[in-house]
Amino acid sequence: MLFPNRMKQIVDAHQFLLQYEQWWKKDRPLAAPDIEFAVLILRVCLYTAHFTSSALRTIDRETILPLPEIRAACSEIGNSLAKVCVALDWKGFLVRVHHCLYAAIRYSCEGRTDKYWEGIARATQAAQRAEIHRRSAKNDVRWDMDAEMRRRVMCSLYIFDCYLVRQLDRVPFLPDSFVDYYSAEIPSNEEFDAQCNFAVDEPALFTERYLQFRLARFWRLVSPARDSCYDPVQAEERHERLHEEFLGRLPSAFSLTPQKKWDDELPRLRAQRQLLHIYIYDSICWNFRPALLLRPDQIAPLPEYKRVLLRSQKQTIANAAVRELEAVSSLHALFPDGCSHFGTIVFNTFEAAVIILTLCTHADLRLEDDHGSLLKKSIPSGSVSRAEMIRAAEIALSRLQTLAAVNDMAAAGAKTLTQLYSSVINGSGSRSMIGEPNSLEENAWAHQLWSS
Repeated sequence: MLFPNRMKQIVDAHQFLLQYEQWWKKDRPLAAPDIEFAVLILRVCLYTAHFTSSALRTIDRETILPLPEIRAACSEIGNSLAKVCVALDWKGFLVRVHHCLYAAIRYSCEGRTDKYWEGIARATQAAQRAEIHRRSAKNDVRWDMDAEMRRRVMCSLYIFDCYLVRQLDRVPFLPDSFVDYYSAEIPSNEEFDAQCNFAVDEPALFTERYLQFRLARFWRLVSPARDSCYDPVQAEERHERLHEEFLGRLPSAFSLTPQKKWDDELPRLRAQRQLLHIYIYDSICWNFRPALLLRPDQIAPLPEYKRVLLRSQKQTIANAAVRELEAVSSLHALFPDGCSHFGTIVFNTFEAAVIILTLCTHADLRLEDDHGSLLKKSIPSGSVSRAEMIRAAEIALSRLQTLAAVNDMAAAGAKTLTQLYSSVINGSGSRSMIGEPNSLEENAWAHQLWSS
């Protein structure tokens, strides 16, 4: 459980194990909160059953029952008990939000983006029913722990919600008023920096989740209106604000040019850093991606300075996409046995590779030669060479092909990416095949592919 949980940070592992020990000692029949915790146990097992524990042994060799039977049993019993819990207490508890989140992220491992989205909706509904936004009474001896657990659940919900909003072009589940109230529970930039002296103190386990929350909150606040026309100037302003308000203020252990003094003592820090970097680069690509969908007749009327800006932004996307794939490769190498069902590995590999291959078909992309790489710059800007882009796409395709044997989402992505790669290499790639709005726009086609 521990490795995948360190990436999602839905429950505190230490507290979970303490509750687990206490749960076994309780007399039967169990109360409603205890049944909720039983559902959490089952759904944690269901989620972690997607991951192997070492590079030498598979889960199938470590269990008496076949792995599919274990998953089916955990799912069936967990769903049945969850219905009982709702019947016993409609309002629910914080633990219900926990097990709803595990039920949701299980589908991200299976490539079922539609079910993942529906699961986050149910978790959000459970959070509002349980009123986790209300502060506990301070005379409650459990207040500090309860407040911290609520903050963590809030962070997880908000991060997942914002990610799916970008990925699927949906409206958010969490209303702004709900989010604004929650934002007060998260330390501000100044408070966070004051609390965390990373030159002296080691980063806390949940630091990466707080940073993910701040990144998601930034894009929620500056995102353009839905269905608005792409404005290169406004996109550039958003990018500059990202540098000023987020990238330039990252703690040293998580910056794009990180200080690695804690890496040997905190092995999970490497994975958390790479995960944060993946979403940073992914968000940069998302900000500028509409530029790839503009038709020549839409670009021609633009003033010269905007056309120049568009070319520069395409270079920025290329650099960010290549760096995103590098971060995915680094994260993948850290997982035991490759963790072939971790959704971020597959989805972001595919997304970034498609963007790179799309850019290779744009004649106005100004590329440097092989000696002009800007990949080592601390901030994604400028351009990368076409050779670097093609090489990054090849590595991405190889990863998907390797994972395809055990991951249906990777198999579907590898098949599509092979076609796109061949069209580019053979010189037959064209905007009509790769870059038209019906292909990349708002990830709709990728969603349909992976949820089928």
